[in-house]
Amino acid sequence: MDCKFNDGGWCTLGYIQINEKGECEEYEPDERRRIIEYNTRMVKLIEQLGKMESLSEEDKKHFATLLLLGMKTEDGELVIDKIEKALKERDGRG
Repeated sequence: MDCKFNDGGWCTLGYIQINEKGECEEYEPDERRRIIEYNTRMVKLIEQLGKMESLSEEDKKHFATLLLLGMKTEDGELVIDKIEKALKERDGRG
């Protein structure tokens, strides 16, 4: 595989970036990185939710479920959208 340097001085080869000095650095593609950052924020919200003393345990579970449904899958689609599609396919509507 040949590798050409882009304007930023980095050459991308698969999941590895190589700079002009030949130093390598693994990286996540931009979209995947955004998904990971988004889901990390959602997890932090769930952690904060767990620490809230003003909510009952049942309410915490309900809110945590909603946050989980709002997380994104590897392809960037929301979990709730994936579930909806699967249910429609199962019911023969998709």
